[in-house]
Amino acid sequence: MAKLVIDIVSDTVCPWCYVGKRRLERALASVPASAEVRWHPFFLDLTLPEAGTDKLAHYNKKFGAARVSQMLPMMEKVGAADGIKFDYGGKIAATEASHALLSAALSHGGAALQDLMVESFFRFYFEERGNLGDVPALVALATSAGLPAVAVEAALAPPSRAAVRAEERQWRTAHAVSGVPHFVIARADGSGSPVELSGAQDPAAFVAAFRELLG
Repeated sequence: MAKLVIDIVSDTVCPWCYVGKRRLERALASVPASAEVRWHPFFLDLTLPEAGTDKLAHYNKKFGAARVSQMLPMMEKVGAADGIKFDYGGKIAATEASHALLSAALSHGGAALQDLMVESFFRFYFEERGNLGDVPALVALATSAGLPAVAVEAALAPPSRAAVRAEERQWRTAHAVSGVPHFVIARADGSGSPVELSGAQDPAAFVAAFRELLG
């Protein structure tokens, strides 16, 4: 079976990244290929506080209440089509800690462990009113997914956080990423040129990219 490597630049507070994950999964299930999916950090809002702030109040301030009143029902409808129950209660917070744990998951347990943690973080934040600034809650999710306590501790230490900031700059600069999700899809054997897609594409767009790469 042909194999692909898919790198996704994403933020854990990006609703379209959650939608994009679902659509990518549907696309992969429809083609005779396997894929290693790896997630990389992006910071949508560097002004967010570490402890978090009211999510809905933040959206109203950033986008305006009138726009938010249109955005949220639209996102709920989009999410429902992909099996996501968006809930806009709770807090929104800085995402560095979540990205540091996801990076540790990839290093320690590979793409499979990282996928489990991405899924749990998205569900926690978008569907369960979880606060990604609640470090003990993140630690519980990470250890539940299978990341050892020693790896969790190292991930949250200053050197690992600095490495995540450097990784974010590297991917943002190398691929001119200005919004997320951003997908870099390549053959695992390194042949051919990667295909890059921005946004939560429909499954058909992913399938077209797979076929372009695999022939």
